[in-house]
Amino acid sequence: EDDVTFARSVAIVLADAIERAQSEEILRQSRQELELRIQVRTQELSSANRALQAEVVERVRAEDSARGLLLISQQLTRSLDPDELLGELVRESMRLVGAQGGCAGLRVPEGLAIRKLFTEGRELEAEYLWPPGAGLAGWVLENRELYAAPDALGDAQIDPAFRDRFGIWSAICLPILDSQEAVIGFFELHNS
Repeated sequence: EDDVTFARSVAIVLADAIERAQSEEILRQSRQELELRIQVRTQELSSANRALQAEVVERVRAEDSARGLLLISQQLTRSLDPDELLGELVRESMRLVGAQGGCAGLRVPEGLAIRKLFTEGRELEAEYLWPPGAGLAGWVLENRELYAAPDALGDAQIDPAFRDRFGIWSAICLPILDSQEAVIGFFELHNS
């Protein structure tokens, strides 16, 4: 009988130890699952936060562009002086895209001509004329579409004297078209 009592006592202690070990294993597995779920949720929240931050940046950029276009529109309705209108177009476009310089000009019988150039916050007197096919402006006069020169030093179309004089390392030139799609002017942005 003592042996039976002893065996029962050992069985009870062993059952308690097995239950405790099983409970500890269940608890350990639960902790691991919880830690994994926390990591997954943290990654999801971080990803959502990055997406929201990118959306905020894009919305701010869009609002800034809309304000810039509104300002250009307001300026265009205030003045009938073409040089003033072109100057405002270049200044505001430079601000919107972060360009360091730019110019704009009108069609003349010989091609496209400018009177001013904007660079690093300064307005410079600059009389230039590009006949059809010459320089970026002459190219847009002939082709009536945008010309981009991301590497102005290696671009064969850009006027090298103009490029070197004003330190242009990249440029984009856009035609200004009338209602019949004829080129009546252009504007160019530099180093953005």
